Amino acid sequence: MTGLAIGHVHPHTPIISTTSPASLSNGPVIPTAIPHSGERRDPTPNSLIWGAVPSNQSAGAAPKLLRVPEGEHMTTNSESGVQMPRKIRRLAMAGGLLLAAACAGQQVTTDYSPSTSFSQYRSFALVTPPDSGSQQLLDQRVRNAVEAQLLAKGLIQNDRESADLFVGYGMVDKTHTRIYSYNDGWGWGGRWGWRYWRWGVAWPMTVQRQVETYTDGTVVVNLVDAKTKQVVWEGEVPGVLPLPVSSPTGATEKINAAVAKLFTKYPPQA
Repeated sequence: MTGLAIGHVHPHTPIISTTSPASLSNGPVIPTAIPHSGERRDPTPNSLIWGAVPSNQSAGAAPKLLRVPEGEHMTTNSESGVQMPRKIRRLAMAGGLLLAAACAGQQVTTDYSPSTSFSQYRSFALVTPPDSGSQQLLDQRVRNAVEAQLLAKGLIQNDRESADLFVGYGMVDKTHTRIYSYNDGWGWGGRWGWRYWRWGVAWPMTVQRQVETYTDGTVVVNLVDAKTKQVVWEGEVPGVLPLPVSSPTGATEKINAAVAKLFTKYPPQA
């Protein structure tokens, strides 16, 4: 013997699905129907979910039944038509909020030359690391993030012979300890305003802090005046991510967020 499971239906789209009494006792049975005039409803466990007929179901076939646990609601992705529990959507949103909260809690430190007019800087050149001086993938993440922020500030990327600023950047990684100077063939040594490339970062000639005091996972950016070879702005964000990288996608997102937060301090406001 069969029972009837009747949902809240549109007057022009009647749906009556047959099911056994045993299946009715396992929870509400929810058929999927084609909406009338594009109608979409926010369903409840005892109502219909308005959506499209699945691609593997013929137009004339009876609608499939979707069983939803008691107390759980469903939502429909407007682009794909895929229905998912709201609990999953809430978890995804919570993950994004946690990442945003972590970035908001990061300590950003900057310093600059008060006598410098930063409006004079129109172009920049990124310091090139030695081929074996850094983790190439990690370096590229930081490089891309810094480049994107400078371009967003209206600066133009140029070669080092024509640039107004030289930009040294990197993430401290003490597993790379070799020191490269101009005399070693690095190509960005003293005459360009840089002392060496160490631990994945280009360090300027005028750096005053002992580089050994920096911790792994710290993003460091230095802007050097191309004419005077003096640092005019510097910034750092510690603890951006643990090393070695365990999640490539997560590492990129964290670096982008940290560098974006750092460059909210550039140009400095008097």
